[in-house]
Amino acid sequence: MPAIAEAARILAPGGRYFACSSAGSNDPEIMPEGYSPSSFDAEEAPGIVASVFTQVQAEPWDAEFFPLRSREEAKAYCRHNFISSRHNAPTRRSSRFG
Repeated sequence: MPAIAEAARILAPGGRYFACSSAGSNDPEIMPEGYSPSSFDAEEAPGIVASVFTQVQAEPWDAEFFPLRSREEAKAYCRHNFISSRHNAPTRRSSRFG
C-alpha cells in the first residue's frame, strides 16, 4: 500500500506508525450482512501493515463507542455513515427504541 510505504519512508528512526480501520462485521445490529470490503479492513490491516513494517501489533477493539438511545439517534447514525434505510429496517422491535 503506497501510503503505508510512504509513512515508513519518512518516519524518524524509532518512530511509530499508528493505523485504525473498521471491521466488515461492525454494527451487526444495523448491518447484519456486514459492510462491503474496503482496501484497508480490520481483518486484513495487520497483514497489510506487516508488508511494510517488521513489528506490527494489532489491538482489536469491540466495545460500545457511544450508545444509540433512541430511534432518531439510530437514524442519524445511519445517515452519517451512509447506511441506506433498506439496511436499518428492524427485524424485531427493540424495547430500547420505544
